[in-house]
Amino acid sequence: MFTNRGFARSLFVALLLGSAVLLYCSCEGPRGSAGISTDDLDMTPPEISLLAPTPSDTVYTDTFTVYANADDDESVSYVDFFVNSSNDLGGDRGIARDSFPPYTLNWSFSDAELGYGIFPIIARAVDASQNESDTPPILIIHLPPPLRELLQYDYYESMENYYSGKVIPNEYYDRYYNVRFSPLTTCKILEVRIEFFDRLEVPEGSTELTDYCNFRMFFWTSDGILPDVLVDSFEVSPDTLGDFSKELEENWTIINVRDRENLEFSGDFHVGFSPVSETYEQDLAEDRGMIILCSVDQLSRYKDPDTNRSSEYWENFDVDPNPWGTLHDHQGAEDRFDLHIRALVRYVTGETALLNLSDDEMINSVPGSREVVFQDNRSHRH
Repeated sequence: MFTNRGFARSLFVALLLGSAVLLYCSCEGPRGSAGISTDDLDMTPPEISLLAPTPSDTVYTDTFTVYANADDDESVSYVDFFVNSSNDLGGDRGIARDSFPPYTLNWSFSDAELGYGIFPIIARAVDASQNESDTPPILIIHLPPPLRELLQYDYYESMENYYSGKVIPNEYYDRYYNVRFSPLTTCKILEVRIEFFDRLEVPEGSTELTDYCNFRMFFWTSDGILPDVLVDSFEVSPDTLGDFSKELEENWTIINVRDRENLEFSGDFHVGFSPVSETYEQDLAEDRGMIILCSVDQLSRYKDPDTNRSSEYWENFDVDPNPWGTLHDHQGAEDRFDLHIRALVRYVTGETALLNLSDDEMINSVPGSREVVFQDNRSHRH
C-alpha cells in the first residue's frame, strides 16, 4: 500500500533518473551525418611578412609601394595594409586591400593627408575562416627630396672641356634641340631656363646672324633616351624674352610656363625648342636664328650613352638615316654634348627645385652649384 510520502519519494527517484539519462545524451554530442567535429574547424591563422619597404627605409617621394608575402593552410582571402594605423587610402581610393598575390599597395602620402615624418607600417592577412595575423610594425621615414649635386658649368676651356654655341636653323636642318630630365617624383614644370648667346657672339666660322627668330617650345614624355609623346608646345617671340647680351654666367633666359595645364610628369621628360617650321627656310636664308650654349665634355666618365641627355631631330639623311638621336650620336664623337637647358619644377610634395641632369652626373660632378630646393615666391617674367 502506497502512502503519500512513498509516492513522492518514488516520483523524485524517477525524475532524477530521467535527468541523468538526458545529461548523458547531451554529453555524447550530436550524432549522424549532421554532426561536425571541432577537428574540422580552421583555427590556424595565415602567415604574413613584409618584403618592402624594410625597417628605417627613407622615402623621398610622395608615393611608394608596399610588398607583402602571405600564405595559409587553406587560402588567403585578402591582405590589408596600414600606414600610421590607418588603411584609408584617402579621397575616393577606398581602403588599402589586395585580394590577389603578389600582395602590393601603392601608397600616396598626399592622398592620405600625411606630411613628412616617421610612420609605422603593418600588413594584415585574413583567411577564408576569418583568422588573421599581423606583421610586426616597421617604421619608415618620409623626407623632402634632398639637395643634389649639379653638373657645374665652369666657363673655361681646357683639353677636356670647352663651350660652343649651336645655331638653329642651320644647313643640317636641325630641329627640336632638347634635354631629358629625371625628376625625383611627380612634378609640375614652372619655368624653362635656356642659356642663349647674343646673336653677335655667333661661333667662329659661322655666318653672323642678322636677327633672332621666333621659335616654339616643346615638351615630351620620354622613351628613356629620346622624346616620345608630344605633350605641349607654344610659340615664343624673342622680343618678349629681354636682353641676350648679358655676361655669359648670367645669360639664362627664363620662360614662364606656370599657366600651362599639361606640364605634369611622373617620369622622365624632355624640354626643347625649335624654329617655327613654316618660316625655317626663310629664317635660314635671311640669317635669323637662335644660338644656345653647349658644353662639350671629353671626360671618360661620360662615355655611357645614358649620360648623353641632349638630343635633336636631324634631317641630314646623307649623314645619318635616323633623324632622332643624341648630339653624341649625331656628332660622331666620343664627347658628351650638353645643351644649356634647365627646368624649374614643383614636386607634389611642395618643394621647388631646379633640375639639370641625372642623379649620377650630379654625384660625379665637380663641386659647385647644387639643386636648389626652396619654396618659390619670386616674381617672374615671360
